[in-house]
Amino acid sequence: MMLKTARAGGAVAALLALGACQAPDATEDRRSAVAPTAVVEAAKTPFARPDEAPSAPTEVTDRAPAARQAGSAEAASSRFDSWGVVHDFLGARVTAGKVVSSTEAIAFTKDNHVGVTLDGGESWGFMAPGAGDILAVAGAPGGPFVVGGRAGFMAISRDGKSWSDLPRFTNDSIVGVAINATAIVAVGRGGQYIQFDKAGRTGTAGMLPDKFKAKDVVNVGGRFIAVAGNKGYASNSGLAWAKLDALPMMKVGRTIPTSRGTCKLGRVGRAKGVVCEVKGTAYGLSSAETLVDDKKTVAFTQDDGDTWSIAEAPFRGINGVLGAYGGPIFVYGNKGGLATTRDGSSWREVNVNVTKNLRHGLMEGSTAIIVGDGGAIIKSSDGGENWTVVPSPVNKSLKQIVKLDGRYIIPLGKGGIESVDGETWTEIIDLTVLDRIEAPGRPGKCEGRMPTPGQVCKLTRAVTTPLGMPSVRAFSFTGDTGLATGDSGLVAFTNDGGASWNWKAGFSLRGLQSFDLSGDRVIAVGGKSVIVSTDGGNTFREAQLPKKTGKIAATLITEAGTVYAGGSGGTILRSDGDLTRWNLLEVGPKVRAKFIGLFEVGGALYAAGSRGELYRSETSGILWSPIATGSREPIQAMTSEGETVLAATMAGRKGGNHILRSDDGGAHFYVLREVSHAGDVSRFTLSGGTLTYNDRVSKDFGGVWTMAGDNWWRGASEVGDGSGLRVVNYPSRYTRDKFFIIGKDEGDYAIVDAFISKGSYVTCGGDTGCWMINKGQVYRPL
Repeated sequence: MMLKTARAGGAVAALLALGACQAPDATEDRRSAVAPTAVVEAAKTPFARPDEAPSAPTEVTDRAPAARQAGSAEAASSRFDSWGVVHDFLGARVTAGKVVSSTEAIAFTKDNHVGVTLDGGESWGFMAPGAGDILAVAGAPGGPFVVGGRAGFMAISRDGKSWSDLPRFTNDSIVGVAINATAIVAVGRGGQYIQFDKAGRTGTAGMLPDKFKAKDVVNVGGRFIAVAGNKGYASNSGLAWAKLDALPMMKVGRTIPTSRGTCKLGRVGRAKGVVCEVKGTAYGLSSAETLVDDKKTVAFTQDDGDTWSIAEAPFRGINGVLGAYGGPIFVYGNKGGLATTRDGSSWREVNVNVTKNLRHGLMEGSTAIIVGDGGAIIKSSDGGENWTVVPSPVNKSLKQIVKLDGRYIIPLGKGGIESVDGETWTEIIDLTVLDRIEAPGRPGKCEGRMPTPGQVCKLTRAVTTPLGMPSVRAFSFTGDTGLATGDSGLVAFTNDGGASWNWKAGFSLRGLQSFDLSGDRVIAVGGKSVIVSTDGGNTFREAQLPKKTGKIAATLITEAGTVYAGGSGGTILRSDGDLTRWNLLEVGPKVRAKFIGLFEVGGALYAAGSRGELYRSETSGILWSPIATGSREPIQAMTSEGETVLAATMAGRKGGNHILRSDDGGAHFYVLREVSHAGDVSRFTLSGGTLTYNDRVSKDFGGVWTMAGDNWWRGASEVGDGSGLRVVNYPSRYTRDKFFIIGKDEGDYAIVDAFISKGSYVTCGGDTGCWMINKGQVYRPL
């Protein structure tokens, strides 16, 4: 079943069905869009029934001259040869992606759309690059961009908008692609590699050595690395491969360090997000410097926690930190472990010939002393450049060292040892000094602030993706530039290590049921959601609907700009002005009809139900009256002139459509006649006593029909820029659909095969341009 909408002045409401559209020169009567089942049913049926007149493409093709000069249609073809998804309607999960540069990234969706951003995530041009299933993507700064997928599919684009297939060298799946300064390399699931020059003009294929089957290929420092687990092969050119003894450090895996912390997937509100966290034992070194140990990594900040240098811990079991402003910094711990750094990014281990655990230390000027188990004492007098082991008079575990009254004190229970120079140690004689020393305890929480100099506390400091985002399913970083992808078309881009994100996602529509536009208003509905735009489609937002709203199936934008939406359970909604407030209208106390068509005809509103119900309102939807029609077939089109109102039904499996007639302005109807046609009615107008029904006209309300003969194309929508151009997509059961651009002159048309239009429907408006709807996605020309 397909029900549809007319729009005055050349704007056409989108019917989510193949080949279903009102002609641009329709009457001023306005009606709403399609039944929810229209897409499925239309996709399964050919465009024209055997018993109806030939469809527009057949007629035009038959009469078009064999050779003709370029006309307005061909000249306009470049405007419609590339279409991108409107991101607000990108509902599929974005599976994965890769950072290309500080402003560029590429990502792909579960339903095989590829998006490229060139402006740091401000805009993404998601589109279908071809007919292949996508499994991997890659890009180079400034282009090209490459995708790979099942059955050896690969495609290349210079700008992320126009894509060309690359020659196939295998029927196996492409599981990884990468680009360096001179070449493009892909790896297949069966161990193949494919190498193209960077322009994609010439290609070579072969097998990786040793029957190696790579899971991915990456560009590390200009070299291609084919990887699987912890094994890899490297190549500069992508042709000659050598086995690696160890993989280079790559920012891959479940945790990735950035300047904001160690990033991983975690809970952000009710969804999953990227959490970049510094967590562990924090050692305050100065007013701006802190080192944090989490047992696996160490994080060092020199700007009071704003940014961090994160590195793998130089050894396991760090027990303490020494250092002063500007460095160097020392960490000490188990088994005599000692390491130093100045910036926290690279560490150097220091051998002090001690195997016991080092427990505590202090640093004063250039003098540093560290003590530990078994009476271990080590000292440096030159700021840590050189260390010596100091003889100890005890063999006990030394857990603390302090300096009081010019003396170094090491407490040992009720006694201890002391030294003036840190090299000669004797037993403490005046034990009262021990009363002034506070025994070390376990570090407490930092209480949301950075530790003060000398303080040790437990710190947790994190930045996350914003609240309200859909769930993140994957993320990656190159330096501090990161990309997160996830549900509902989510792509999020960061340039500061995850502190702030520029993100875009689609609305969670449960199937796009109706799409309508008029002036600067664009309305899309699906499930119990209504998505609106009041600025010509530049921005969209989801309307807040009343709680008892049913599933929406149809929309109508009236001449005055009021928006109505109809659906199940007798639902009819109304909104005016900026479309922020929506009211649920009372149709009747027991009305449970599923409204699949809304019409504005002769100054009255009509709501058509899926079982032939019809309700009428003369009060802008405040009061509704049921109208008897004598038919159980749903009404799909209406028109009027004076007191005469006509309606066209959608026939069932047998018989033709019926025309219903009212002679009292729509208050009462009767069945006028059955038409020798069944199915979609995309043009239905009454003017000057002449009824136009698709490509035929009648002077006696359908008693006798003649051909219209006005170069009409079924479903064509006028571009709306004053050129007179029209566009339409004609479906085919056995071949790809044909996307036509139609000029004003008969025989002036062009067929655009530059993009995949299978199952698409196109509609245009003067203020909003052209839109293409395909399988719930909404596209606009790029």
